[in-house]
Amino acid sequence: METLIVRPKTKKQLVAMKAILKALKVDFKIEKNDETERILANPAMVKRLNESRKQIEDGKGVKVPLDLWK
Repeated sequence: METLIVRPKTKKQLVAMKAILKALKVDFKIEKNDETERILANPAMVKRLNESRKQIEDGKGVKVPLDLWK
């Protein structure tokens, strides 16, 4: 049998997907994205991310052309 990976973008989508799977009697399990939660739980990392976003807003970023590999 195949495994499906579903990534709902909103809470509403998550609730709907759970309801559909239960109605179809499909066995499923929910796994948290621990990596994202771990990063966001680290205040130093959040500070670095916010500083980087501010630098980009202030025009201090470097643009890399998307056709770099051509």
